Amino acid sequence: MRKIVGRNAPIYELTKRVTYTGAANLGATGTNATIFTVTGSILVVHLVPVVAVNLGESAATSSLSLGTTGSVARFIAATLALDLDAGDLWIDATPTETEAATLPAAMGGSLGQVLNGTIILTAHSGVGNTNAGAIDFTLRYIPINGGSVA
Repeated sequence: MRKIVGRNAPIYELTKRVTYTGAANLGATGTNATIFTVTGSILVVHLVPVVAVNLGESAATSSLSLGTTGSVARFIAATLALDLDAGDLWIDATPTETEAATLPAAMGGSLGQVLNGTIILTAHSGVGNTNAGAIDFTLRYIPINGGSVA
């Protein structure tokens, strides 16, 4: 974790790579991969997922969403795994190759979002597993009343 000194409050930064194998909690349908465990409350300054390695699937129409334990699509609705290619900024359900993008409000695009739930990646049931590829997630946040992230 890196601490960035802000004017009024410290901003913390964490980065995590999730590599998909198709196993439980790593792309198997109907399971969740924990990205960041939030304790207490935080203000999301930025949440930026960047595809590091093209995602693959075991059967057509594997899909993922990015959310929290209480709302699996809080940040990004179900997105087809094969649409996520290396270098993509994954900021919505229809990713496109781009060099710059405006983050949606929930991911820090305007005032950010106050969270008190773990940030998860959900592999939706009823479709094939996401069994290859990797996504790097960077979270910048401000703790609220002692909130923290691991």
